[in-house]
Amino acid sequence: MNVGIAVPTSVTIKESPDVSLSGNGQSAELVTLTRGLTIFNMTYDGSELDVDLLDSKGNREASLVFMLDPFAGSLSKVVGIEEAGLYALDIVTDGNWTIDLVQPDETVGL
Repeated sequence: MNVGIAVPTSVTIKESPDVSLSGNGQSAELVTLTRGLTIFNMTYDGSELDVDLLDSKGNREASLVFMLDPFAGSLSKVVGIEEAGLYALDIVTDGNWTIDLVQPDETVGL
């Protein structure tokens, strides 16, 4: 018997994000995520950016970005979501920001 982790055999990236967020300064944003990959595409213009993904109990699931230097541009982070549910993005910043979340459609083979 072969026991292992299900690995996607193909991933379809959507043309538009599932969730689009934007703001200026600090914020806490609630998002509902499904199990699987989530791509966080972020833009930012300021001197500090710290974004954490928190579970429904407030525990940190992932650090999406931690920058203490001035930055103007975009970056992406891919995170594997193990359990579907409500999550929060804890955003600590002093500038304008956007975050687009994309959850690709996966075909899984064993």
